[in-house]
Amino acid sequence: MADAPEPAGSFSFTSKIGPLPVWGWVGIAAVAGVGYWWYKNKSSASTTSASTSSASSADQGYDYGPSYAATQSEIQNLQSGEAQQASENAAQSTELNATNQRITAANAVNAAQTKDLAENNIRQKKPVRKKTTAKKPAATAAKAPSVKKPAAKPAAKKPATVKVPARKTVEKK
Repeated sequence: MADAPEPAGSFSFTSKIGPLPVWGWVGIAAVAGVGYWWYKNKSSASTTSASTSSASSADQGYDYGPSYAATQSEIQNLQSGEAQQASENAAQSTELNATNQRITAANAVNAAQTKDLAENNIRQKKPVRKKTTAKKPAATAAKAPSVKKPAAKPAAKKPATVKVPARKTVEKK
């Protein structure tokens, strides 16, 4: 059904002005405005950057010396901190190497002791115990299919019996 015409003097964003509703025209105007603003800012930025690039820093009169000095001192502080951290890392590396050598020596002693024990067992003709793991029996290739028996039906419940008292007949007089 066609919309009923709006009474004169009323305004709505859904009412049509030409082929589009009011909100459509507002959207088009907003996009056009933002596009114009972006184009103007882009073109003005390119003209100002071209004009400032031709000017030298001496013409502007700004002294960058203090900010360069502060940045340089921060860089030196960071580099000295890195050097200190590098020396700490070297000390830790030395400790780790020493620990690694102690562990390697202990492993060599353990290996020698294990070898001696094995030789003593051979001399005494004692079998060396091996760890065994429980093996599962291998499944046969031609396994008989299992037949499922149907589940037994539960015994049928007897309906509950309710005793109803007998009706007494009343004679009319």
